[in-house]
Amino acid sequence: MKAQVVAAMLLAVILGLDGAPAAAKGEDFRIATRLYSGEDGEESQIGETLTLFRAGTVYDFVLNRPRAVTIFEPEARRIFVLEPSRRLKVRVEHDELLRFVAQLNVQARRSSQPFLRFLAHPAFDQQYDELSGRLSLRSEWLDTVLPMAYDKDTAVVQRQAMRVVSEAQGRPVIVGVGAWQVAPESAVNKIRAIRRSGARGFCLFSYDAITQNGASETYLQQIEREVNPNPFG
Repeated sequence: MKAQVVAAMLLAVILGLDGAPAAAKGEDFRIATRLYSGEDGEESQIGETLTLFRAGTVYDFVLNRPRAVTIFEPEARRIFVLEPSRRLKVRVEHDELLRFVAQLNVQARRSSQPFLRFLAHPAFDQQYDELSGRLSLRSEWLDTVLPMAYDKDTAVVQRQAMRVVSEAQGRPVIVGVGAWQVAPESAVNKIRAIRRSGARGFCLFSYDAITQNGASETYLQQIEREVNPNPFG
């Protein structure tokens, strides 16, 4: 599982850094992430990170041991990796990392391990049901159901989520919420209902609408205070 997590992180670098623009000038925000292993039919947390976006710089903190900090400065095109316990500091130039990732991508495509080949070139069988608003992404390695529950009535959203979870046959369900058409309080109620349904997560639609094209983070902040008041758990 450790190799898969590392490979997934490198895939994110492949997809995300290659076209990295100069530092974004939007409002500051944070992302709390937890990594889980589902091996042997049992799910357990294996890692946790907190990512902060501040004044165009990205700070990524590994919260489990060994603790580490990664600082990405897009305008300077460089990355610093700090490991306080060993007093280590590494500087990596952006172009140097891209060359390494490109080499890694080539190796992954040629790998004898199907999972690594998938990470280098992810492909999914996509199925969208317009009647139910359900999008399914399937592959040998990932099978996720994403129903779009855009109804303004929270009770309806919960029933839709519960039905999809019951029909998903154990596959993770991520429910889309029509946040653009309801107040933050209503979105919070829907998120809580989705969690009660047994769904794995939620996604708010759409970012442009609820942030006024990135000009205001007020909507997201109101939701965060209610659904994730403590990102450190």
